[in-house]
Amino acid sequence: MILFSIVALAVSADFTNLQPVLARGIRPVLEGSLAPIATGAQLMIAGMLIPHTNQPRNAMKTVFCCRF
Repeated sequence: MILFSIVALAVSADFTNLQPVLARGIRPVLEGSLAPIATGAQLMIAGMLIPHTNQPRNAMKTVFCCRF
């Protein structure tokens, strides 16, 4: 069933859209990965600081409300 789906989709696929990821160098890749890395770093830092606050529940609500 899965093989049939792959074959059926491969027949109508446009393979010209598949271009090398690093065709324009490493810079566009790094620029695209900056936002996810910043999000992860922000949540990691908040996760280290929240246990040391006076009111961890309120701090956790604030972090998640500000982030999302």
